Amino acid sequence: MLYAGTKRFPINIPWEITYVTQEELDVARPYTVIPGPGSEATSAELSSNWVPDSLRSAATIVGYDAENRLWVKSGKGTTASPVFDLYSMSDGSLITSVETTLPAIARYWSFRVSAAGILGWDHNPADYTRVYILELVEKMD
Repeated sequence: MLYAGTKRFPINIPWEITYVTQEELDVARPYTVIPGPGSEATSAELSSNWVPDSLRSAATIVGYDAENRLWVKSGKGTTASPVFDLYSMSDGSLITSVETTLPAIARYWSFRVSAAGILGWDHNPADYTRVYILELVEKMD
């Protein structure tokens, strides 16, 4: 079911086609989980022809926090670690960008941001499902 919303503000994100790095490609392949009838199993035979998308996505909305900032997972950044752009929920202006120090595999994680905090998880873990509770820390130069 789709729900209609109210358009609050437009966000224009300038985007150049950006290819994933070799590091990102290397971490994506080994963790492929193939869903099967009644179970999930990692299978080298079934995933041997799978090739991850070579382009980074421009942006994915992951939620808004207690400080009324909209978090957008961005495809930019110079490392394989995820990057988030934070926008003001009042007018859509860019506040800052946050480049994480998470491992390269985290670019393939799902993230949700809410007033309660930030969660990240991998849909295809190598061994067992993990949910990460993330915190934003000031980087000291």
